[in-house]
Amino acid sequence: MYIEDFAEIVSKLRSNHEVREDYSDSISELDYCLSLYVIDNKYTNSVCMENDFLIQQLFGELTDHVCWFLYEWKPGYSIGDNGVDYVIETVQDFVDATQQIYQLPMKPKSAE
Repeated sequence: MYIEDFAEIVSKLRSNHEVREDYSDSISELDYCLSLYVIDNKYTNSVCMENDFLIQQLFGELTDHVCWFLYEWKPGYSIGDNGVDYVIETVQDFVDATQQIYQLPMKPKSAE
């Protein structure tokens, strides 16, 4: 996978996750029972399972790395590799750290 594609996909997934979390939190604040009905049901659970499957298929060996960022990361958290700690404040920080750790290639420049 090219780093540019990785960056675009991870950015969109993270943004969508944040929107879902905000939605979930706002419903929970209004009515906890309603939030269980709207958010925790067979339909939404199956969509989450499909999403997890697609992430696994798309990212392969990077799946745990990406899932950590999508579901656990908070600004200021860090990841380490070979004695180097990368403090992750933004999506771009995560992308940069991923490129350093996994050596994802850049897209080739097209011939002009």
